[in-house]
Amino acid sequence: MVYRILVVGKYYYPVQGGIEESTRLISEELAKYYVVKALVFNHQFGSKVEIISGVLVDRRHSNAVFSSQPISFGFARQIFLGKWDVIYFHAPNVFASLFLLLRYVFLISKPNLIILHHVDIYGRPFFSKISRFLYNHLIGYADKLIVTSRKNLAVSDDIRRPCDIVEIPLGIDPDDYLLDDDAKERARQWRKSISGDAPVVGFVGRHARYKGLDVLVQAIAGMPEVHAFIAGDGPERAPSEALAQRLGIADRVHFFGGVTHEKKLEILAAIDVFAFPSTENTEAFGISQLEAMVVGVPVVASNLPTGVTDLAVDGETALLVEPGNVESLKEGLVRMLARPDMARRLADGAKRSSQERFTIKAMTHSNRELVESILANGRTDSLDNEAAGHQAMERRRSFGAAVLAPAAMTNPVVARSAPLRGMDAGMRFAANTAALRTLNGTEGDAVLTGAYGIASNGGSARYILVKGTPAPNSRWEFPCGSPGLIWRLHEARPDVSMFGAVGDGETDDTGALQSGLDYLAAIFGGGELLLSPLRYRVRLLALPKAASIIGDSGVFSTHYPAASNESVYAILLDGEAGITMQEGCSIRGVVIRPHTMTFPQYHGQVAA
Repeated sequence: MVYRILVVGKYYYPVQGGIEESTRLISEELAKYYVVKALVFNHQFGSKVEIISGVLVDRRHSNAVFSSQPISFGFARQIFLGKWDVIYFHAPNVFASLFLLLRYVFLISKPNLIILHHVDIYGRPFFSKISRFLYNHLIGYADKLIVTSRKNLAVSDDIRRPCDIVEIPLGIDPDDYLLDDDAKERARQWRKSISGDAPVVGFVGRHARYKGLDVLVQAIAGMPEVHAFIAGDGPERAPSEALAQRLGIADRVHFFGGVTHEKKLEILAAIDVFAFPSTENTEAFGISQLEAMVVGVPVVASNLPTGVTDLAVDGETALLVEPGNVESLKEGLVRMLARPDMARRLADGAKRSSQERFTIKAMTHSNRELVESILANGRTDSLDNEAAGHQAMERRRSFGAAVLAPAAMTNPVVARSAPLRGMDAGMRFAANTAALRTLNGTEGDAVLTGAYGIASNGGSARYILVKGTPAPNSRWEFPCGSPGLIWRLHEARPDVSMFGAVGDGETDDTGALQSGLDYLAAIFGGGELLLSPLRYRVRLLALPKAASIIGDSGVFSTHYPAASNESVYAILLDGEAGITMQEGCSIRGVVIRPHTMTFPQYHGQVAA
């Protein structure tokens, strides 16, 4: 079946954070099997739609931000649009909770609902009250509520009604944390250049209120000659740096700010002990301590009654200390530094445990199995066409990379005609964006350029030149060779074969055609899906707003094929099938007839 899943979250990659990372990983796993759209707030100005690793990421403009909660009218509207078989909600998100609840209360269509409860809302009494009210009503519609630890459920004030709960721990990929001998040696030399032979305590993570950075800095102040390597960013970075200055230890406490994954590995390889001094139950799991464990760094962690202590088990995988207690943290760090045999035993135990229990593979597999079980027994609006659906998904994943990627277009911003393969012969370029605006008569930062022809199936794509940098792993944005400028896919006219259509008159192509139409609606808000001169058998079709199916104008002539097996742009309706169309839709240049008829009964144009 061609199932459709809407993932609702707060932010998405490249925004860093534990919730954002799990949102990405789960979405990418589900996108291997289903059509997946991630609806999130844009961390930058404006709205943006892109595909990242098979996931359609719809970032909606935030009209305002109140107490760290984005407010977006476009986000709210998207919650009500589209037919979905599953809505997968990453909580907490007060704004999303409100409009999801309104959807389930007032709309007839009620998709299966999965809620992943990451953490309660703490420290914001007004938001907490609103969140609990909305959340507990929304939970009543949930098919499953996921918690990353049963401990989080036990201490939760937000989950106040009985519901069907399943525990799925978070995880990481151990292969992403491998370090060869050369990398370890570089880390040792880098450490020595900063701290000499002094012991080093490390911390990597978001600098937030509940992370306890002030506790860590004060503990380091009581440990003469010990240095601290602190990486990450957030609202508590400046206060923590100021505290180190006031305590006179700025020369021993080194703040590196936000770091790449490679730099994070270098820091973890360089330090002697990893400190995880979180002070509140807001810390529900602790991906950063898990990363340290996978690398093999001994951990001193706060003894919180949450999923933190699923990973950090006192005396087995870590040393636990009293949350928010400077002396307790200092004693734990000193003890770990003074006893390398114990530190190695705990680090080895933590590494084994983390690689056995807390992996991405286990987390994503459990989530996919949960979705599969719900789809097998729950509600669905999908089309029953499994073979076409799998083909459509495979074509959709390769659509941008294999068909539309402007591989030859490395630096086309020059004043000349375009001899590049696949491009219009008369396409022209200018030396800069100002000249391009003059050339094309456009305004603003975006400049229309030419179109690519796709010889294999007749589809085409148009790119615009915009200011910015390509999103990581994007199949829709490409560097153009000039600093600060990129090519971005603006519109496309894909052929239905890209979505797995066969067109032999017998194979059910319903799923392929519907996937193509839904793709155009989701990415471009409409567009044209091209047919080849073949016969496509369908059971039913629903054309989204402003989406069209295009065949060949030659069909409008009075000539009929001599026999039904002649090549013709045709849709063969099966049984009692029909075609529904919204405003702005059309079917042009296509014969539409019952599948069982030998000769076309009707031909011409259908429009709505």
